[in-house]
Amino acid sequence: MRVDTGLMDHMTSRCFGVNDRTDDTREARGHCVHTNSAGDRIVTDHSSNGKYPKDAKSFEAAATITTGTGGYTGISGTIKGVCHGSRFGAPTEGGRPCVLVPSDV
Repeated sequence: MRVDTGLMDHMTSRCFGVNDRTDDTREARGHCVHTNSAGDRIVTDHSSNGKYPKDAKSFEAAATITTGTGGYTGISGTIKGVCHGSRFGAPTEGGRPCVLVPSDV
C-alpha cells in the first residue's frame, strides 16, 4: 500500500513491466493497476525517460494515467518524477520495485 498525500494515497498497486538491459544501460517500462479501498481503480503506463546507467541509484520516469473506474472514471494525466531504489529480483534476494516520487501531478 502506498501512503502519501497525493492521488495514490492508500492505494494498492499491482504492476508488471520489463527492464531492458543493453551493455551498461537500462530502460524500464510497464503497467500498473492502482486500487483504493472502495475498489475504484486507476490504470497507468509507465516508463523511464530514455536509457540510464546500469548502476544508477535513481532515474527520471513518467506514468501516464490511461483509464479509471468508479470515482476515477474519465481520469487522465501524467505523473512525472524520479524512481528511487529499483532493484530487479525476488524479494527474498533483495529485489524491490521502483518508487516513483512525483515531481508534478
